[in-house]
Amino acid sequence: MTETVDDHVRRATVMVKTAWSERSEGDSPLGSGTGFFVNSTGLCISNDHVVDPAHGKSPAEKMQAFLKYNRLTWTVIVNSGTDEEKTYKANVLYSNDQADMAVMQVFDEDGEFLETPDFLRFRSTEEVPEKLKLWSYGFPGGDARRQSQDRSPVVAIQWGNVVELARSPSGRVKGILTNVLANQGNSGGPAVDAGGRVVGIATLAGGGDEGRSAVTILIPADLTREMIRIAF
Repeated sequence: MTETVDDHVRRATVMVKTAWSERSEGDSPLGSGTGFFVNSTGLCISNDHVVDPAHGKSPAEKMQAFLKYNRLTWTVIVNSGTDEEKTYKANVLYSNDQADMAVMQVFDEDGEFLETPDFLRFRSTEEVPEKLKLWSYGFPGGDARRQSQDRSPVVAIQWGNVVELARSPSGRVKGILTNVLANQGNSGGPAVDAGGRVVGIATLAGGGDEGRSAVTILIPADLTREMIRIAF
């Protein structure tokens, strides 16, 4: 990967923070993760479990969470940890619990769509071979790694390879397994090829079966494109 591509992906990758309003707007942080821009007007992708505190819960638990956290707020930090760091408000346009996907819209200080000249394109899942080299961008440790009172952590990069393409009985790729291990805070971050195209989105890390090293599961880029289409 060239320095130009690396800089482009860094600028397109953002920290996503979720909070709820207990007394005043956004005064109670719930957690943070990673996201990235996919167009020039502030459309951002992340995981559902990053933006929804009720992710994976039962219907009854989701209702309880809705009653408690009915005033959720989301912010994204652009150019995190650099002299150009800025924080913007965002809304969740669409989220899917089962797919663990969230589509967000980020706004500038005037409430208009944020101009985002650095955004990422997708690589078709059918073009992804096993052993493809990947670079994963994100914020391991999340906001807990804040460097100072006025600056967030810089984006971290790990690299590895595609280990396996997990397929459904129909043959469709439903998940991409990689040995690029994700930590808490990496969720929602892009895993890209050498050209900076998104191959998948980090969503789950865990130990492998006996005889297999731990892996990270990526949401395939094709599924992400479907979620964007549904959102609109």
